[in-house]
Amino acid sequence: MSQYSIWVLEYAYVSQCAVSSVIYGAHNQGIRKLPYCYVLIKSKDHIAMVDVGYNDKEYGRYIAEKFLVENWHSPADVLAPCGIRPEDVDSIFITHAHFDHMGNTDAFPNATFYIQERELTKWIWAMSLPDRLRYMMVATDPSDVLRAADLARQGR
Repeated sequence: MSQYSIWVLEYAYVSQCAVSSVIYGAHNQGIRKLPYCYVLIKSKDHIAMVDVGYNDKEYGRYIAEKFLVENWHSPADVLAPCGIRPEDVDSIFITHAHFDHMGNTDAFPNATFYIQERELTKWIWAMSLPDRLRYMMVATDPSDVLRAADLARQGR
């Protein structure tokens, strides 16, 4: 059995997040810091991650500003203290397609990405809905979904 080390790495945060925005039914329970993180999993043979965060440019930055996310750090800066560069990562597991989980795939040029087929196809479907239903895309960057579909086409 391989030995793994696992790190939860914070790359940004919301300093004043209402507890009720992340815990259903927790109305009037105050505010807390909400960290934005991804996970690094390292063995002697593999370097993997769970999620990749968002890019702090274009629409990723727009969504982050909308949600009051601050203190963003690039994957290169976040991974460096662990002795890892983004190009060293060989496998990435995407939990879901929200901007803060799947928005920075371009930062990992050598990784193979894994995402549930249904997760990807349902977001492609959501992108085709009429404008009155576009609220469902509030935390998802359509270009991230298209990039994920292209990664699948490339076999990555």
